Amino acid sequence: MPWPAAFNLSDSYNLIEAAMDGKAQADENLRVTENRYHASMCPLSDYLDAQFQWQQARSNLIEAFTQSRIAETDYLMATGHLVDETVFAK
Repeated sequence: MPWPAAFNLSDSYNLIEAAMDGKAQADENLRVTENRYHASMCPLSDYLDAQFQWQQARSNLIEAFTQSRIAETDYLMATGHLVDETVFAK
């Protein structure tokens, strides 16, 4: 039954949306913090922290896309639209 695979696929799309929102927030935070840093309104540590948060958000987005592709493959295999050729090679 492909239901678990379908639920995982749906969840993976939700994770992508959440990761995209997080990336957008990190983009804005980095932009604001960079401007504040260049105007000498915040310390370097705040700017570096914003850069770290941006990199983490980008990594989370890449991971969400990767997990989504895995979930898509699992769903296709569960529904018979993708055949695991290694099973037949034995």
